[in-house]
Amino acid sequence: MSKDRIENLPFTTYDLVGYLTPGSLVVLGIFWHPWVPGQQLLAPFISNGSILIQIIGFFSVFVAAYVAGHLVSYLSSEISEKFIVRTMGYPIRFMLRQRHKNVIEDKRECWQQIKKTSAKNLFPKNISFRYGNWFTHLIFLFHVFLSPAIVASKFLLGFGFYTEPLAKGIVTQCERRFKANWPHLKKSYDPSSEEWFHLVEHYTINQYPEVAPKAYNYVVLYGLLRSLFFLATLFTWFVAIQCFVDVGLTTLTGKFQGTLPLLSAVVLISWILGMAYCKFYRRYSREIISRFAATYCDQKNNT
Repeated sequence: MSKDRIENLPFTTYDLVGYLTPGSLVVLGIFWHPWVPGQQLLAPFISNGSILIQIIGFFSVFVAAYVAGHLVSYLSSEISEKFIVRTMGYPIRFMLRQRHKNVIEDKRECWQQIKKTSAKNLFPKNISFRYGNWFTHLIFLFHVFLSPAIVASKFLLGFGFYTEPLAKGIVTQCERRFKANWPHLKKSYDPSSEEWFHLVEHYTINQYPEVAPKAYNYVVLYGLLRSLFFLATLFTWFVAIQCFVDVGLTTLTGKFQGTLPLLSAVVLISWILGMAYCKFYRRYSREIISRFAATYCDQKNNT
C-alpha cells in the first residue's frame, strides 16, 4: 500500500514548478538577449496566420524550457547545493546536536565553519585534479561575489534560522528509534554526518506515506529556489562583467555608468534566494526527523 502511495505522488508539480519556471527564465533570457536575434526567430511563429505553425512554435519553446529546466536543476545541484553544504554544512549538522546555553555560540560556530571552509576552498594550498578539489575551488569562485552578502548576514542575521537545534526530546527519540530499528548500525549514528539520514529518509517516507505530501512540497520549494539561486548567481557574473566595462567607460568619458547599484541588488537577491533554499531544505529535514522520532513514541504507546 505504501509503495502505491509513493508511486502516485504528483511529480507533475515538480515538473511545472521545479523545471519549467527556471527553464522559462533561461529561454526568455536567451531569446531577448541583444546578442541573440530571438525576436526575429520567433516572429514567423507569432505573426504567421497558420494556427498549426503557432502551436508548433509554442510547443518548441515549451520543450526548450523544460529541457533547460532539467539542465539548470542538475547544475544547481552540482554547484549551488554543494556550495551551501560545504560552506554551512547539512541542516542536520546543527539540528541534532546539543543546544548551547548561549544562542550566540550556535551562530558563532556556524560563522567559524563558513569562514574556515571559504578560506580553505577559495585559497587552496594545492589544487589537485586527481582528488577533485579543483572543482570545489571553482564552485567557491563561482559564488565569490556573494562574499559581501555572506559577511553582512553574519552581523545582521547570524544564521540563527539554520543553526537552531531541534527540541531535546526529538533529538533523544530520534537516536533511540534509530538504534532500536538498526542495532547493527548503532555506531553509524552520527549527527554531524548525512549518511545515516538518507536511511532514515527513505524508511520514513516508505513506512509512513502520510508524511510524503508535506515533505514533497518542501522538495518542490527548495528545488525551485536552488535553481533560481544558481541562475541569480550566474546573472551576477554578467552584471559584474558589465560593471567592470562601465567603470572603464566612466574613467574614459567622465560620465557615471549606473551598473554598480544593479550589481549590489543582484548580489542581495542571489543571497536571499540562497537563504530561502536553506530554509526549506532545513524544513524538509526537520519534517523527516520529527516524524521518525514520533513513530518511536507511537510504538511504545501501542505496546
